[in-house]
Amino acid sequence: MGYLTARSTAQTLLSPGYPDNYENNENCGWLISTSDSSKKIQVEIVSLQLGNWGGGECEDYIQLADGKERNSASVLGTWCDPVQFQVKTSGQHLLVTFVSDAHVTGPGFALKYYHIDE
Repeated sequence: MGYLTARSTAQTLLSPGYPDNYENNENCGWLISTSDSSKKIQVEIVSLQLGNWGGGECEDYIQLADGKERNSASVLGTWCDPVQFQVKTSGQHLLVTFVSDAHVTGPGFALKYYHIDE
């Protein structure tokens, strides 16, 4: 698990190896936090190119959860298809999980994160 601090200026989180392909069987996690409990965390996916078989299910994916732990109530979303989006937390922590299977890989993801007032 990696620990990152969100600031007012955007920082970038990259999947392992980005922009080259990540390895098979990755299971990575990062906890992004802001030291100010009155701040929220905003995340913008800049690039998402995961290697999936195209069978309808996400073999490789990125998942964002609101808070320090991942449970069904806190998951903000799970993505595997190329898409750009923004997500905002309800508090000062965001858990990012990246998982790949044993088959096809891709460049991975690039996301920007920063804290906001709200």
